[in-house]
Amino acid sequence: MTQGERIKEQREEAGLSRFDAANAMTEAGCPTRESDFYRWENDRNQPGFTALRFLSQILNTSADYFLGLSDVPAPARATKTQRTPAKAVA
Repeated sequence: MTQGERIKEQREEAGLSRFDAANAMTEAGCPTRESDFYRWENDRNQPGFTALRFLSQILNTSADYFLGLSDVPAPARATKTQRTPAKAVA
């Protein structure tokens, strides 16, 4: 599955049109147009780092999934171990 197919799949699963998704990203602080989604979903262009970060937040999907590093769309949740800083060993 291409990056564009993954973006389209998650956008549709969220029940958002390209227009609505672009507006949600713009309102969140990442100016995006409907045509950006068209290009991303048709693999004509790829979202940059900032757009990918906002895209992951808006669609509640891990960036790793969009990058093809994971086949699991759900964002990873931090475990207690990840949230707690390591203690220094004396």
